[in-house]
Amino acid sequence: MDLRWFCPECGGETIIPRQGIELPPDLESDEILLHPISCSACGFIGAAFLEESRRGSMDTDDCSRHLGYPLTERVFSLLQEAIASCPDAMNPGCECPSHRQLAGGHHGDSRQWLRRNGIDTTRQFSMRKSNPDAH
Repeated sequence: MDLRWFCPECGGETIIPRQGIELPPDLESDEILLHPISCSACGFIGAAFLEESRRGSMDTDDCSRHLGYPLTERVFSLLQEAIASCPDAMNPGCECPSHRQLAGGHHGDSRQWLRRNGIDTTRQFSMRKSNPDAH
């Protein structure tokens, strides 16, 4: 079964993450997956950060965070191009230019790339799974 997410714009179960990239850990998260996302119903485009942390209490849902940000078409295209140019997108230790650019530096701020490209990171939204039991 494909993992689907609810669209923040139209509310449909119509968001499917595209090819993503795993970024190195930052100050808050141990695992960070960054995916361009789009809605097949309304055309919404954005970026989703799916984060896991092994810090603190493991018996709560606080160890995972799924946040999204609306993107402009220009930034959406830049993100897709950066991921496509990476030779090993699911390796957080990859030292390619795409990983270095998107990660924001060693233990950096993975949202820095969005801000540098004019995205208002205060406009974040929670990514909600259409099948909450799916991982």
